[in-house]
Amino acid sequence: MTKSLAKNAIFKSVLNICNIIIPIIVGPYVLRVLNREYYDLYNSVNSIFQFFLIFGALGIYNYGVREISKISSEKDECNRFYTELFFIGVVSNIIGLGVYLTFGFLTEKDTLTRILCCILSAQFFGNIFNFEWVNEAHENYVFIAVKSIIVKIVYFVCIFIFVRECNDILAYIGLLTGSMILNTLISFIFIKRRYKFVFKGLKFKRHFLPILNTFIIVNIMLFYAQFDKLMLNYFVDESSVSAYQISQYISSLCYSVVIAVVTVTIPRIANLIAQEKTEEAHGIHQSSANVFLMFMLPITLGIVLLAKEIIWIYGGDQYDDCVQPLMVYAVLQLVSSVHYILGDAYFYITGREKLLLLINSCGAVVNIGLNFLLIALKMFSATTAAITLLSAYALIGIIDYIVLRKKYGYKFLLFNKHTLLYLVCSLVFIPVIMLMRLAGLNIFLHTGICFVLCVVVYAFLLFIFKDSYFRNTADKFGRKIKSMFMRNKK
Repeated sequence: MTKSLAKNAIFKSVLNICNIIIPIIVGPYVLRVLNREYYDLYNSVNSIFQFFLIFGALGIYNYGVREISKISSEKDECNRFYTELFFIGVVSNIIGLGVYLTFGFLTEKDTLTRILCCILSAQFFGNIFNFEWVNEAHENYVFIAVKSIIVKIVYFVCIFIFVRECNDILAYIGLLTGSMILNTLISFIFIKRRYKFVFKGLKFKRHFLPILNTFIIVNIMLFYAQFDKLMLNYFVDESSVSAYQISQYISSLCYSVVIAVVTVTIPRIANLIAQEKTEEAHGIHQSSANVFLMFMLPITLGIVLLAKEIIWIYGGDQYDDCVQPLMVYAVLQLVSSVHYILGDAYFYITGREKLLLLINSCGAVVNIGLNFLLIALKMFSATTAAITLLSAYALIGIIDYIVLRKKYGYKFLLFNKHTLLYLVCSLVFIPVIMLMRLAGLNIFLHTGICFVLCVVVYAFLLFIFKDSYFRNTADKFGRKIKSMFMRNKK
C-alpha cells in the first residue's frame, strides 16, 4: 500500500467534520420546527427499527474490510469475495425487511406510526448496496469524502425546502432515508467499475461462521445503546428515548471526527499483520491511539463543561432534560473508544474473534443487569441508562487492556507521557470556562469564546511542552493542505 495515512486521515476527518457541521445546522432547525411529540414518536419507532436493520446488515461491513484488505492484490479472488458477500446481503436484508414489516403492522395500530415503519424499512435496500467497505479496504477516502459531502449538501438543502411545518415528520424521515440510500448507491456504482460479479466457484459457506462471529462481535456493542433506548421506551417514556438519543448523537458527532485517526489505519494494520510485520503494525496502532487521545480528551472535557450551553443551542429549552445525559455520554464515548482501539482495531483484525466475543458478552450482561436493577429500584432514566453503559464499557476496556498486555505480550500503553500531558492540559479548561461565566455574556458569544480560548490554550501548552505527536500532526496537516492548494492553483 502506498497511500498516505496522513492524507487518508485528513479526508476522513474532512468528511466527518462535514457530518458534524451539517447536523449542527440541520439539527437545531429540525428540533425547533418539529413538534416534540412527533420527534419523540420517531425516536421511539427508530429504537425498534434499528434492531432489525442491524440483523439485515449482519457483520458484512466489518468482515469485508478485514478480509478484502488481505487479498486486495488478487483480482479474481476479490471479484468472487465481492459477489458472495453481495448475495448474502441480499438474502439477509430481504428477510430483515419482511420480519420488520410483519412485526410493525402486528404491533402498531396507529396509521402515522405504520407509515413511519414503511419509510424506515426502505433503508434495508440501502443496506443491500452498502459496499463502502470496499472503498475503505482500498483506502479510497478521497472518493468517500467527496461523494458523501455532495450527498450531505443535497440533504441539507432539501431539509430547508421540505421540512417547514411542525408536522413535517414524514418529510424529515423520508429525506434521512433517501440520503442514506443515495449515498450507498453511488458507492455501489463506483465499485462496480472495478469489481465484476462472477458466478463460478462461489463458496458461500466459507463466510457463514466468520460473518456470524463478526455480527455478534460488532453489533453486540450497538445492542448496548439500542437496548437502552428500547428499555427506556417501554419502562419510562418516549421523551426519555429522545433525551438519550440526542445526547448520544451530539457526543457521537465529535467522536466520529477524531476516530478517523484510528479507522484509517485498520486496513494498513491488517495488511502488515498478514505479512507478519508485527512491530510495524504495533507502532502504527500505538501512534494512532496517542493522536486520537490528543484530540478526544479535551473534546470530552469541553462537552462536559459546556453541556448546558450545547443543548440549549442545539435544541432549545424544551430539551433541558438532555443536559445530564449528554455529560455522561461524553465521558462514555471516551471510555468506549478504548474498547474500539483495542477490540475492533486490534483483536478483531488479528483474528481473535472468540476472545472479543467473550469480552463483549461480559459487557452486555453488566449493562442489561444494571438496567433491570435500576428499573426495580425505580431509578431508571436517560441519565442512569447512560451511566450503566459507561460502567459496561469501563469494565470491558480494563479487560481488553489486561489481556492485551498479559496474554499477548503487546506492551500497548494507554497511560504514557503523551496521554497524561493531554489530560493535564485539558484540565486548564475548567478555570477558563468558570472565569468566562463571570463575564455574563449571551449564550452564543459565551460558548464561542470558550471554544476558541480552550483550543488556543490547549494548542499553546502542547507547543510549549514540545509534544511530538502535536508537532507531527500539525506539520503533516499543514503540508497536505499546502500541497492540495498548490495543485488546485496549478
